[in-house]
Parts: sequence; C-alpha cells; structure tokens
Amino acid sequence: DDGHWGLGLILRREDGRCVGVATKVHLGSNDVGLAEAVGLHEVLAWIKAMKLRKVIVEMDAECIVTAVHKQIFPRNHWGHVVRRCARDFDQDDQISL
Repeated sequence: DDGHWGLGLILRREDGRCVGVATKVHLGSNDVGLAEAVGLHEVLAWIKAMKLRKVIVEMDAECIVTAVHKQIFPRNHWGHVVRRCARDFDQDDQISL
C-alpha cells in the first residue's frame, strides 16, 4: 500500500543445493506483474554478477513464466521487462526457468 515491493530471491543449482538468498525492497506501483518481472530481472542480474552456472530459477508467477516459455509478451511495462529477461535465458543455456 505504501508503493514498495519486497522481493525475495532464492537461487539453487540443478542438484538442489542452495546458491544464495537475498531480499530487496523496491519503490514501485501496485502492479503485481511488474513486481514479479522486476524480481526475475534482479535474479538474472545476480546470476550474471556472480558468474553462476547451471542455475534453475523458480517463481510462482505463472503469467511471467508462461510469457518467457512461449515468447509471448504483453504490451505493458512488465511485458517489456520480461522480454529482456527472456533474452538472457535464450543467450545462456546454463540458466533455466
């Protein structure tokens, strides 16, 4: 209600071992889809920064996961964010969703 999002990130390797966890607060609107898309973007940035390999990203936002898998992006703000994230998955076969 105050315009902030709380993001929680958990990264695991293919064998289920935890790579790391983090939380972050973002200033944003009340758009849940956008919050989920920004969360995915943050995870991918973290994976790149840490140069991690064989990482599975799990999330409960079905609309985001479906958009990435089907390569169909809505013409809204979160769709644009997810399109950029999908490019990261396409360019690195060591990261999956």
